Amino acid sequence: MKKLIALFVGVMSMGLTFGQAGDLDERYLELLLQGEKRTIINSGMALTTEEAPAFWALYDAYEAEFSTISSKRMEMLNAYADAFPNVSDELANSLVTDMYKVNANVYKLRHKYAKKMAKECSPQTAARFMQLDDLINTAIKLVWGSELPLIGDN
Repeated sequence: MKKLIALFVGVMSMGLTFGQAGDLDERYLELLLQGEKRTIINSGMALTTEEAPAFWALYDAYEAEFSTISSKRMEMLNAYADAFPNVSDELANSLVTDMYKVNANVYKLRHKYAKKMAKECSPQTAARFMQLDDLINTAIKLVWGSELPLIGDN
């Protein structure tokens, strides 16, 4: 499992440097991440044959909703990249406000699907998925965050 996550982080970091965010084919990147994420989830879940169909249906619905939230994060990244190094106070305030909204929406979504998975699969399956999902999303934020200069850096 740790090797798969390390591979995922490696794929994430290939060629992604600050300033290129606007040049990325965002749809391609999204599809790449979804495929890699699904592979890691699949290898880490240890699903029974009985719960697998319900789990994957919920997973696909979760990812569809998560993708909508993630698109806002990508918009924020692009706005920051376009403005850097001349980030205005107005943009800085907007980025902070939007970051909190995105994070709150992610937590609401995770809570919603944890309850659904616990009911339709099992509480253990729901908890295991949430652990894996959180680990993967933390890795993604770490890779992207390590490439972003801080406001005020030149």
